[in-house]
Amino acid sequence: KTIIDGEEIFVSTNEYETEPFEDRRPEKHECYIDIQLMAEGTETLGFTDVEHVSDMTEDRRKTSDVSFYGKTERENVVTLQKGDFAIFFPWEVHRPNCEAQEGKPSHVKKAVVKVRFDGKWETEDLEGRFFQIHFLYSFLSFVVSLQSGTETQKKWDGQVTFWCCKYLEIL
Repeated sequence: KTIIDGEEIFVSTNEYETEPFEDRRPEKHECYIDIQLMAEGTETLGFTDVEHVSDMTEDRRKTSDVSFYGKTERENVVTLQKGDFAIFFPWEVHRPNCEAQEGKPSHVKKAVVKVRFDGKWETEDLEGRFFQIHFLYSFLSFVVSLQSGTETQKKWDGQVTFWCCKYLEIL
């Protein structure tokens, strides 16, 4: 865990082998936005809104800000490769670490940036929230710049603006 701004923004790096989709549990975070950045490998992630999941099967919100769910409905999937990223807000359930091709695990290295979003966005803390927005935009712009001149960079240019605008709408 690398601290950027106390418990407001931090980064964790993960390295693992992907697993079959049906073996991974859908999860959601209550207090943080997840920005998952692929550094190596290929992984499929499932995602849906919280209203499209069954009851919670395990609650670790107080100890590690994660809750797990059973079955999902209307679950979308996205496959991430080196250089791709996905952003999950607290109302979105996601199923990470899944094989992109059934029966073919992939070795993955991934950074997960956590940006606090706990629903307590009081007006007196706007300066702190603007710092988070600025960080989010700057961080994603930096990641995009690493792909300068590539197809990934062209794809990300629009995504960075889209996600930062989505973040601003929450204010």
